[in-house]
Amino acid sequence: QQSLSVSRVIRASPRRVLAAIGQVMQQDPFALTLRETVGGHPLDGGVLVFDLPAAQTMVGIQQRDISTWMGTRFQLEARQIEVTLRPLTDSPDGCEVTAYADLRPGIAPNVKTGVGIAGFLAATGAGLSGAAAAGAAAGGGAASIGLMGGLTAAAFPAIVIGAGAGALSVGWYRWLYRSTLGKAARELERALNAVEGSLRSQDVFGAVPPARRRVAGTADDVTTLLLGGIGDAGSD
Repeated sequence: QQSLSVSRVIRASPRRVLAAIGQVMQQDPFALTLRETVGGHPLDGGVLVFDLPAAQTMVGIQQRDISTWMGTRFQLEARQIEVTLRPLTDSPDGCEVTAYADLRPGIAPNVKTGVGIAGFLAATGAGLSGAAAAGAAAGGGAASIGLMGGLTAAAFPAIVIGAGAGALSVGWYRWLYRSTLGKAARELERALNAVEGSLRSQDVFGAVPPARRRVAGTADDVTTLLLGGIGDAGSD
């Protein structure tokens, strides 16, 4: 699968939703880092591009949060999350938020892993069954059909068992990959849930705490401009 996306309609103005995205997604446990915007300001149809945390970054996060992007980043090997906001045509206080992950960087590594597992299990199954059958032929089959005939007869079940082991491993890895896709979708949904929950909390309690700063200097200034104190850019 080349991509994965999750969408959510959030009943709040796009400006508030954008601010909540900046507050929530850049803090733990999500720890995303804004890389750039593509196609203009997010309130005018632009795309927010976030970098997923790398392995060395995850080490510094508490143990309970290490698995936040385990499926998306470390199993499917996606590198970025893209987020878009689309205002609802029937309501000024609502927008559709879509989180998208490009899975193409992880296709080749996952295919190689699947082939490697299948080949290893097939060779192991064939080798073990062949060795056992050859031992049996060498011990008791030589008197009737000769040792070479016994070894030839022993090769057939070894091939069958090896092929069966390879087929089972391919089926298992396909199931595992689909399971990981489901896990990654739930990770994206969890991030959108957190954004929506932050807006509900703000409605009840007022202002939310400021986002934890992850990048200093220019990149931090860009983050503040786009996701924090938004001025006149874009529209509700």
